[in-house]
Amino acid sequence: MDRGRKEPESPDEIRRDIAETRDELGDTVEALAGRADVKGRASRKAHEAGEQAKAATHLVREQAGETAQRAVRNRPAWVGAVAAVLGAVVVTRFVRRRRSRRNG
Repeated sequence: MDRGRKEPESPDEIRRDIAETRDELGDTVEALAGRADVKGRASRKAHEAGEQAKAATHLVREQAGETAQRAVRNRPAWVGAVAAVLGAVVVTRFVRRRRSRRNG
C-alpha cells in the first residue's frame, strides 16, 4: 500500500509506520462504529430535540408572561371605569327586575 510515502528502510521506520497505520486504523474503526450505532445516534438526536423544545417552551412562557404584564400595565384607566359602569348597570337592572316580579 503506497500512500505517497517511501518504503521504510530501518526497523525504527517500520515500527513508526506500523504505529501510524495502527492509529489511522483505530480512528477509522471509531468513525465507522459511530456511524453504525444508529440507536445511539437516534437517542442523542431525540435528547437534543427535547432539550431544544424545553428551551423554546421556557422562552415562549417568559415572553407571554412579559407581554401579559405589559398589557396590564399599559391598560388605560377608562377600561376599568367602563367595566365598573357596565357592572353597575347590570346590577341595577337585575335588582329592578326582581322588585317588579315581587310587586307585580
